[in-house]
Amino acid sequence: MGLQHGLVSDTPAQASTVRRDVQARWSPSVQREAVAGFRAHAGRVAMAIIAEVRRAVPDLATPLAGPIGGLLPSAIQAVILRGIDTVLAPRSTSDDWTEMFRGIGAMIYGAGCPADALPKAYQAGERVMSEQMRTYGLANSVSAQAITVLTGAVARQVDRLRAVSLEGYETARSTSTDTMADRRARLLRLLLDERTSDVNVITDEAHAARWRVPEAIVAVALRCPQGPSVPGQGPLGTEILADLDGARPCLVIAADGVDHAALAKSFPGWRIAVGPPVPITAIRSSLRVARKAIELSERGLITDGPVVDCAENGLALALFSDDFLIEQLVNRRLAPLNDLTPRQRERMLVTLHEWLALRGRAGEVADRLGVHPQTVRYRLHKIEELFSDQLSDPRARFELELAVRAELLRTASKLSDDDTVEEAC
Repeated sequence: MGLQHGLVSDTPAQASTVRRDVQARWSPSVQREAVAGFRAHAGRVAMAIIAEVRRAVPDLATPLAGPIGGLLPSAIQAVILRGIDTVLAPRSTSDDWTEMFRGIGAMIYGAGCPADALPKAYQAGERVMSEQMRTYGLANSVSAQAITVLTGAVARQVDRLRAVSLEGYETARSTSTDTMADRRARLLRLLLDERTSDVNVITDEAHAARWRVPEAIVAVALRCPQGPSVPGQGPLGTEILADLDGARPCLVIAADGVDHAALAKSFPGWRIAVGPPVPITAIRSSLRVARKAIELSERGLITDGPVVDCAENGLALALFSDDFLIEQLVNRRLAPLNDLTPRQRERMLVTLHEWLALRGRAGEVADRLGVHPQTVRYRLHKIEELFSDQLSDPRARFELELAVRAELLRTASKLSDDDTVEEAC
């Protein structure tokens, strides 16, 4: 595709209409003088149009810096000149340039521009064209009628080329849908591949898949509930990379684009966990944490609504990152409670948890638990007997806090204390 193609020729009926308009509104000398004068400005006007398109349509900034930007000055100038020619010599003919503009539409799609970029560009161009023609008319004492005829002639060319450009865009989009889906799937596999560490490789693949590379991203782990009726899923935006066909479905989303409500709506009944935000090369870590959150959610260790936010559940995730190690810590640090009944153990755990958090202020502990202060003092006396050595050693005390928190999360039970000393222990 090159510049050897011409612009759209007027049909005989259209040419006849233009000719009648010219004859009715202009004298021969006026039309030749006005048209000839504006031809000299066509190149400058073309550059003004491109400058306005760059300003008004930021999505086209990158394509205009490439091959498309090299084609457009001559192409726009040709549109203007062809419009002038239909006024100056309505019976003249020219080659058909529609394929070139259809190709420009396809190139705009290939550059990853949104569907509304082309209409916006044409609107911007028409604004500049109208302003330039009015300015020319005022500066050269050209009648308003003459400028109206000239503007209309150019506008007819623009309307046809707008249509073929949009046709080229839509054709390219419809024929590349499957390919684009393949590219996005390949990009997701690349992101989740442990061998991937080169940001440039990721960026190139993302550009090919028309996916904006954000500063930070998150992984979203998904688990579809089992049962006779498996919930479906709603539509996802193009900014989301998705693998929903594998055994462990997941999404990748820009960190600033996470919408918990939208995720819950798209995956009704599913378990959903949003991993912590990470640089693009660390997405595997975000997914690993999100999948751990799904597991803890199923075990009842995390309850955070329909969507678990790992950033809000860091403690639970850290505590249960290795079940064997946390089991060892709990068994070792909470061994003094082994001889108590389950009910006594629960009460001691919750009291010890609050006491550690409040640094030993018994009155505040009683208020937090909603029990009589004497009940708390009784329990604390027992705690000091059981954990005396651990309470005075900073390291042991820290491990004790972790063990208590982990055990409370595991049991996930609530106490219903009576306000009596007799039930304290």
